[in-house]
Amino acid sequence: MKTIESYRDLEDFAPLAIRLGNTEFGAHYTLRLKAVGVGINLFKGSWNNDGDRVAHAYINNNSETEKQIHAANNTNGHVITLPAGATKVLDPTKIQRYFDNKGIGRFIFEGVSASTAACSSNAENCYLSVMIYDNQQTEPLVERKVYLDLHDVKDFYLQATAGSADPDPTAPSQNQGSFNANYTGADIVPQTPYVRMNVYKGLDKPENLKKDFTMLVHGWRMRDYEIVSFVETSFKRMYWSGYKGEFGGLSWPTGWFDLPAHEYDFSDKLFKLIFNLDNYNNSEAAARRVGPKFATWLSGLNAIYENTHIIAHSMGNVVVSEALRAHAQQNTDTNLVTSYTAAEAAEVAGAYNQNLNYLQHAFLPLEYLPTLLFSGCIIDGGNPNALNQLEPESSWRCYNNDNDGDYDMPPDLYRSNYFVDNNGQMEIRHGPTTDNAMSVPEGNAYYASNSTAVGRILNYHNSEDAALNAWEMNQLTKPDNLVLGGGLWKYNNVIKNVAVCLDNRLSIDCDETLWLESIPQDGIVTSVFRLNFNNLQWGNTIAEDNNVANILAHIIPARTRAMGQGVINTVTDNQCPVRLSAAVICLFSHLIFQNLRLNSAARVS
Repeated sequence: MKTIESYRDLEDFAPLAIRLGNTEFGAHYTLRLKAVGVGINLFKGSWNNDGDRVAHAYINNNSETEKQIHAANNTNGHVITLPAGATKVLDPTKIQRYFDNKGIGRFIFEGVSASTAACSSNAENCYLSVMIYDNQQTEPLVERKVYLDLHDVKDFYLQATAGSADPDPTAPSQNQGSFNANYTGADIVPQTPYVRMNVYKGLDKPENLKKDFTMLVHGWRMRDYEIVSFVETSFKRMYWSGYKGEFGGLSWPTGWFDLPAHEYDFSDKLFKLIFNLDNYNNSEAAARRVGPKFATWLSGLNAIYENTHIIAHSMGNVVVSEALRAHAQQNTDTNLVTSYTAAEAAEVAGAYNQNLNYLQHAFLPLEYLPTLLFSGCIIDGGNPNALNQLEPESSWRCYNNDNDGDYDMPPDLYRSNYFVDNNGQMEIRHGPTTDNAMSVPEGNAYYASNSTAVGRILNYHNSEDAALNAWEMNQLTKPDNLVLGGGLWKYNNVIKNVAVCLDNRLSIDCDETLWLESIPQDGIVTSVFRLNFNNLQWGNTIAEDNNVANILAHIIPARTRAMGQGVINTVTDNQCPVRLSAAVICLFSHLIFQNLRLNSAARVS
């Protein structure tokens, strides 16, 4: 490319200093640059410290970034392009353009082509040659070489996959329609072909490069090519921060539909969301099913690396949370990972801490709204503020008491994962709506055991995240029985006489009239989950032979905010006091980024 198009493109460059010592060249002297076994682009650099440890300050200093972009793109439009085998001649005029009055030329360079195979067998086969010529002679007066081994960034990280739902995984398509998540239950495997090479190979002891492995897990609504870019950008950020361990990314088959980031108007977004309501929850169900497979794959890393770190974004935290839960259920005395950083997590906060405050508005799922509106739940003696004062638990209890006491609004299975074994079938139960009967046993949250599977859980939250605000509203549409093109996901607590309905060939509305009222005398209610006319089996684990993932994704609404919307808990360790809302400070300071690079510039003298 002839220009550097954006600030973030600077992540692909490295600094290079060439010292001549004298720029007062006569007309018959030239400087020649030759690329052997590699191809590079050279742009004028703006840094002025002779290649010391802050030569790459343009990466993390805004003012230096602006200077570098200006210097690279305003040198009369010149970029020195050197394909493999090419030579570029700089006459005295061009030398004055790129070198200062001390004879130092500061550049930044990027790879145009990867090193040839000859570089792997002998590093001396690939280099940038810097030569000074007297044009009256055929041999250079002096020559210096910078040995380079350039790779595609994919060579430096591992991409693992649980499969793809993308019908066109290699490239964007302007005509690509929406598609749903489609997880087949496949094991997680590395994508092929792949090459593993630590970017610090040869620069540090091999045992130091095997201490840490960091895995990134993406969120909802990403095409396959976007996932690749997401992982590669994250790897580059880690590299420039001084991370020397190995890095990888997990791709899983999320659904997708077109929702351009530049369309900020609420009506535009609402129109697209209405016709894609099931896309999110289908993806959540897939994410939950991927979790146990991810746990199995991660367990294999513990024999290789001293520390394993997970960073998950948005719905990727559903994958990771289910992985930790699956591991904790089978391994109570070993950690699956050293640290887990949740970034803007689209997972239920109450599943980790059952004592959290509820949502900051009334819990009014659309299916139950009419009953609530025309009952004492909402109209509190004419008090106009009653609606705002009705928090989720009160809403649930009031609805179930006023609506014939049949308890057919779903209970909170995230904060209270209470089940019994009834003749080999796991049944979720809840009691009558009284404070005494509904008291939740401590440590009974859905992810209560996750802390035993990880050394540290860190929550990096963003209370203003618009996506998580949409997540909150999505909870109000559960159970998903108003979705265009989707199934009828239902909750109740009594046995449905399906045969009568089918035999009479009644409309689907008969679903509401043929309940057998059978609440036991002990006041304990057994939950029933259904898709259309079929009961769904609950289990204590996410497995192929049950529908726990679907029940949580399509039927059970959260009554707390998302994990990524606020503080879950506070902790203090021997290295730093940290609120989970400030997780990155502790993680980056004490777990990963311990050794900043001291010299990132190549220098030729």
